[in-house]
Amino acid sequence: MGTRKDHPIYGGSPTGCINNMKLVVINGNSTPSVSQDIQHAAEVAALPGTQIETLTPENAPPTVQGYWDGELSAVAVCEAIASHEVSTDAFIIACFSDPGLYAARELSSKPVVGIAESAMITALQLGSQFGILTPLRKLRPILADLVHRYGLDLRCGGIQTVEMSVLQAAQQSNSTFNAFLAAGKKLIEEQHAEVLILGGAVLAGLEVRMSAALGVPVLDPVKCGVAQAQAIVSLNQSSSRIGGFSNKINDVISSSYRIDK
Repeated sequence: MGTRKDHPIYGGSPTGCINNMKLVVINGNSTPSVSQDIQHAAEVAALPGTQIETLTPENAPPTVQGYWDGELSAVAVCEAIASHEVSTDAFIIACFSDPGLYAARELSSKPVVGIAESAMITALQLGSQFGILTPLRKLRPILADLVHRYGLDLRCGGIQTVEMSVLQAAQQSNSTFNAFLAAGKKLIEEQHAEVLILGGAVLAGLEVRMSAALGVPVLDPVKCGVAQAQAIVSLNQSSSRIGGFSNKINDVISSSYRIDK
């Protein structure tokens, strides 16, 4: 785990990165094959010296495909964070509905990023409007609420869904690629999206082929989450402790979740 003395403010590395940074990535579901894909995507985005550890919470749902799954995932994510507080420099919630993100920021003293918010922030820097591609029509209102929560309604051109399950999308077959490609074209041509975000950790890796085919930036949210987490750690920052993420109740939380101190 990185130390503050490594930071350039304290006379450390001139590269602006904390040496030997460790990031804990938490899969929002309990499917090991998805965790393997997440680990690979995270390692691709990791800077030299960044260590990635991906967790698969056993008490999370097999997939996150709705409100109920999301609530179960949020509890599993927060419990995983509580038990790994000491052993990391930052946490990444690798589920596109960002389950438990605000609660996790309240709970942890370390930076916590969600892959959806990270991808949206990255997209803002690459185009005036972004669009989101996601499996299942059921997820559309959930993601629309998320865009609104992050205050990005005016920058989101639209959310296009592809009717297949999350696990079907994870297989990334040719039919999956073609379906997401068609949906991406629709977002670009009809809703004027200039940047596309793949709405799911299970879609990691699909962005390279899609970007080449469509001629616009296509973002893998896992890689965006890793990039954001590394940036925050290198800036030696964490969540504000006044207002919404105040941890004045942290003693109660610590007792309930047996937080690792």
